[in-house]
Amino acid sequence: MVDDAYRERLQQLGLAAEQLTLDSKGTLAVERTSLTPDASLPPLAIADADADAGPDLDLDLVRGDRLGIGGMGVVTSAIQRALRRPVAIKEPRAPDRAGQLLREAMITGALEHPNIVPVHMLGRGPDGRPVLVMKRIDGTRWSELLDRLFSPDRPPTPDALERHLGILLQVCNAIDFAHSRGVVHRDLKPDNVMVGEFGEVYVVDWGIAHVLDGALGDLPQGESEAKLAGTPGYMAPEMAAGELDKISPRTDVYLLGAILHELVTGQKRHRGDNIFLTLAAAYESEPFDYPPWVPEELAALCNAATEADPDRRIADVAEFRTRIRDYLGHRASLALADRAQQRLAALVDLLGEDIRGQTFDAVEIHTLASEARFGLEQALAQWEDNEQARRRLQHLLELMVDYELQNGNVRAAAGLLADLPKRVPALEERLRQAVIKATERREEIAALERLRQDGDLAVSAPARVRLSLAYGAVITVAIVTLTTLRRLGIHDPGYPDALGVMLAMAVALVLSRGSWEGGNLVNRRIIDAIAASCGLIAVGFLVCWVGDVDFTMGLAISMLIAAATAASLAVFLERGLGLTALGFLITAASISVFPQFRGIILALGNALSFGAAAWVWKRVMATKGPRPARSMRASGLTAVRSDARLSYRGDKPRRR
Repeated sequence: MVDDAYRERLQQLGLAAEQLTLDSKGTLAVERTSLTPDASLPPLAIADADADAGPDLDLDLVRGDRLGIGGMGVVTSAIQRALRRPVAIKEPRAPDRAGQLLREAMITGALEHPNIVPVHMLGRGPDGRPVLVMKRIDGTRWSELLDRLFSPDRPPTPDALERHLGILLQVCNAIDFAHSRGVVHRDLKPDNVMVGEFGEVYVVDWGIAHVLDGALGDLPQGESEAKLAGTPGYMAPEMAAGELDKISPRTDVYLLGAILHELVTGQKRHRGDNIFLTLAAAYESEPFDYPPWVPEELAALCNAATEADPDRRIADVAEFRTRIRDYLGHRASLALADRAQQRLAALVDLLGEDIRGQTFDAVEIHTLASEARFGLEQALAQWEDNEQARRRLQHLLELMVDYELQNGNVRAAAGLLADLPKRVPALEERLRQAVIKATERREEIAALERLRQDGDLAVSAPARVRLSLAYGAVITVAIVTLTTLRRLGIHDPGYPDALGVMLAMAVALVLSRGSWEGGNLVNRRIIDAIAASCGLIAVGFLVCWVGDVDFTMGLAISMLIAAATAASLAVFLERGLGLTALGFLITAASISVFPQFRGIILALGNALSFGAAAWVWKRVMATKGPRPARSMRASGLTAVRSDARLSYRGDKPRRR
């Protein structure tokens, strides 16, 4: 137990817990110096202001109101008659405190610094005891100002904290100078710092200061120091242990860290229900876990300055002061990081525990993320070592990578992952798997898109209109020409003529297949079907010719083949082509019934049938969006058509 270990330490010092008492300023000093006043000190004539002393009385000082009382002396206002200026005089509370006051006067007088109270003179009062004459400070003890820094429901504002850090910097200046002269204050605390009306700062009460070996060699002999002295709430471990040989400038560094602790928390560094327990806490000096509203830079500085082991403590006051100045210089960066943290906290609340599918708030999510990221990056631009901002940026980007991956935005996730200050292998693996899945999905969609495009009747529908009209016109003109030649008795058409026309059409279609406009599968199948039909009709003509079948019957058979082809296209591609099939069937029947009018019937039937095909393709042209073939609609391979982002114009897919 720490309490038992410290009780044993007190026994080694020859002390008991019951002996531990504090003076009116909370300072502990269980031993007193043996130094006695020097009779050579000049006598000072002092009188009270209300005493009946005539104006001609030769007085050095006129004592006024009491300003304060400490462990070893009483401080009173006075007027220095020679210079007619207000001063403060410090006199011992009791005869046995005279040596301590004399020692304090000599140490303070040896430290001339703007932040240390100037000593005007040292002399003997009428009772023979030493009197220390100092500059009178019209101001307030820093401890009183700190009482207004904190309130029960809020920490100090950054601006208020900055003002008090400015006071601490001036205290550092005074202590750094004292260390250069070999003096360790040993009782640094806000109660021993005076703040003047115009912001001037003075470190006071050097009564228990420790003078290092070889420093201030003109101090009178007979001096001794209290082994256990200081204020328990601020003490360094070596002070609580009473180890005078370990008192060093790093002891004051500890006290400065304890003051900083009080600035940021509103509480003393060590607390206990009594003096002994407070000293035991100082003796142990455990690291402190600071609340989240304390700036991390200052929290780290507090713990570094109040390390229990002096060798691990901040080396000197200069380094401590530099780190405070660095923090003040980094305030703008820290303020940006704090504002960005507010956006990050709002983002975390918005996303909740399960961020999958949070697309309904996508705009707000990305707005908060962008604002938080901008603020954190600006904070790092102003101070690149702002680890707080770096950690928050890491958290933000990891959060957004997760969000984008959950919602399938692989490209956005990859961009965010590349910007992470610190690599996260788990997220990299998730991205790799997501890329694989996205690639597979794109390939699947591309395959479906190719299939949909291959079966889209809207592709090159205008070309098919022209083809239908052209082929209908060619066949009709050929039939009319041959019929006219027969009527004029110039030529009697037969199988050779019909065979030649069909073979020419089939060859023309086959040769144009590779370069025919459109190029998708359904167009090629239409061309193949028409070419095959022409070829079958040609074969039919050849068989009938060889078999000596009546030419009229051969023509009727050719119309049946054409009707079968059109019917197949109507079943598998577009049912409107059934009109074309019906036209060929009617033509075949009419030729059989009225063979004498076969020429007129053939010309009219072909013109109407191919015209019906052109009309069907014209209707397909008027369809908005893709027009899948009937076979694709029946097989369910038209899912891509439902993607509103895709549209088709002509034969090329376009993205809206």
